[in-house]
Amino acid sequence: MFVSPQIVSTVRDRILNIATDVLNQNRADMWWRDVAQEEFGQNETEIYTFAIQAAKLTNAGVKGQSVAFDSRQYLQNSVTHHYFREGFALTDGELTDLDSNRIQAAADWVRDITYDGIYNPQRLVANAIIAASTTAYDTKTYFATDHFTNGKDSVAGTFGNLWVGTGYDISQGVSLDVAIKNLSAARQKIKVLKDPSGKPRNLRIKAILAPAPLYPRLVQVVQAQYAPGASAGSGGGTQDIAMLSSALGLGRPMEAVELGVDFGGSDTAYYMVCEYSGPHAPFVLSNREPFRLFENSMGSSAELARINQWEWVYSGRQNLMPMHPYLLHKFSPT
Repeated sequence: MFVSPQIVSTVRDRILNIATDVLNQNRADMWWRDVAQEEFGQNETEIYTFAIQAAKLTNAGVKGQSVAFDSRQYLQNSVTHHYFREGFALTDGELTDLDSNRIQAAADWVRDITYDGIYNPQRLVANAIIAASTTAYDTKTYFATDHFTNGKDSVAGTFGNLWVGTGYDISQGVSLDVAIKNLSAARQKIKVLKDPSGKPRNLRIKAILAPAPLYPRLVQVVQAQYAPGASAGSGGGTQDIAMLSSALGLGRPMEAVELGVDFGGSDTAYYMVCEYSGPHAPFVLSNREPFRLFENSMGSSAELARINQWEWVYSGRQNLMPMHPYLLHKFSPT
């Protein structure tokens, strides 16, 4: 049956409008942007270079007659881009039969697949956080107790970003005052981290990720106004801790459903996301080709008369690369 340009135009406009609406509604509603830095690659395998924070002054004595010349140190890591794509097709009969629901099916597919393209970076980040096989640029498991401070060997010492023990428990299994103490202890582990030159890294906690079961408790602990006196060091009563909570700089509590047991993670572990001056993040999302919706079997009116199938392909090319492990810390009571 002849597929008129009017039918094609109507369907095309509907499809494009749906895709645009989904992009506008969901682009910013993702937690992965707090954990990964987005870059745009130009090669199949992209190499990223970043400096190690290691500059240090040398005491040159009273007369200052000698100068030590430093050389900047850099690390490299690479990521190979993968295609992510899916297609949907309509025949000429499905386009023209009045009782066919396939046009609605096409609209539903575009809505779902566009959202999935937006969601894909978060899926990559969540999978990388949960997977035991994820490794950092120092070849250590991403969450480990013995990362190299200088990123390549143990000359400058080691550090951990995996902290396990009941002393980090903030769940409902402990009282609020204990949870506040434990979260403060977690914060301290990050604050005392050193860079390769021996200085404090001066990391700022910008967010804390928690799975759905732990998230309400995290909000309660981070935003607490009052707590039993024991949390403030006294013997009892209720203490106003609003200033304490603010001064600790614990960042925003964020719900990361994908990190819970239902997705292969833990319902009691939480993650502190850190930052410092400079374009650095725990992960890099490298985009080679942003997601786009392609049409196949389209052309002039004469060609439309001969097509027997109309296809859409939604495709993009990207991948995730672990970056600095000292910017993401996992705390788990067990």
